[in-house]
Amino acid sequence: MTDYPYIVFYLFLFVCFVAYLKKPSKYIAWAAFGATFCFAALRAPSVGADTLNYVRYLTGERSFYNYDARDLEVLFVLYRNIIDYCTNSRLVVMIINTVVTMGPLYLVVKRFSYNPPLSIIFFFAVNGTMVYFIGLRQAIGLSLVLLAFYFVWDQKLTRMNVPFIVTFIIASILFHTYSIVVAVVFLFVTVIHVKTKRPLYIAAIGSFVLGAMADFFSVENFFSTYLSLGFVATSRLDVYMSMNDTLGQKVPILVLVVFLISVALIRCLNVKSIDTPFMKIFIIGVVISNLFYPIPMLSRVATPFLIFGGIPASWLFGRKFTAPDVSRRSIILVALFISCVLFGKCIKDNLSYDKESLDRMHPYKLFIQDYNGKK
Repeated sequence: MTDYPYIVFYLFLFVCFVAYLKKPSKYIAWAAFGATFCFAALRAPSVGADTLNYVRYLTGERSFYNYDARDLEVLFVLYRNIIDYCTNSRLVVMIINTVVTMGPLYLVVKRFSYNPPLSIIFFFAVNGTMVYFIGLRQAIGLSLVLLAFYFVWDQKLTRMNVPFIVTFIIASILFHTYSIVVAVVFLFVTVIHVKTKRPLYIAAIGSFVLGAMADFFSVENFFSTYLSLGFVATSRLDVYMSMNDTLGQKVPILVLVVFLISVALIRCLNVKSIDTPFMKIFIIGVVISNLFYPIPMLSRVATPFLIFGGIPASWLFGRKFTAPDVSRRSIILVALFISCVLFGKCIKDNLSYDKESLDRMHPYKLFIQDYNGKK
């Protein structure tokens, strides 16, 4: 079955991408941002596996999120109490969640992307919805960490900003413990610099080779052993290990796509662009994707890092970001090819979908339509 709302949405983004490529305009960027916001905020709560559970919990329709016996993080409980006090409208809750989770992403793309519509297409192509449409607590935690480091990456770090940055990071952990991992990765890529492309080549290609040797190196057993150690930062990932991922046949395609894109970006961008936090975060996501694709619900682990590849991918169209030893014509051809591959993947994923898929992203419906669980 074809999910036409997704197709129309991606076609609109692609038109924005081409129009922005011909003549960059803030109005075209705003159109892409606005369409993305409406697509996320105005969808029915049935679109996204846990979305309806979260909405019912936040509106006070029920006093529990799901049947997980573990306690929710303290700030998320407070977040719920505030929303429950202010409104019981599912639409308002969806809008608030979208602003809170995707607002920092908007700031980053608006500030650093050379072609915002392309960066948005990249977000959807690497299954960014697996976090931002489904994992609300993880998405809020990620957005707070991102907001903290946005000040650093935008060179706005001052002595007065440090308390706010630390507060955002602590708050993110109190929304979702996995934020510890994200904060450590963001800090690592911020303070560690690369002077040549070699480390990134080794990381991307080496992890891909190891991942291809999964029959000899049991990644799943290794990860199960790691989880048994009981680290707080990844304690909730054991739930994902026990789930059967109905998208298992599609994951290798995504792995191959992001791997090839990473190699192309390393080759075509100059060292200064390679040394940016966005490129290094993306490469870390590629390494996780390459090594751990046999693990169910991989997207919840790799996606928070893969989505940042949309920033350096857009830089291929900017002359000041690219490698001087690669011809401009070759770089543009590579950039256009990557753009078409990303757009093609978005379209392909929605031409034929499985209604029984655990992510429950299909069919797309607006909040005004009838959906399962509607009051």
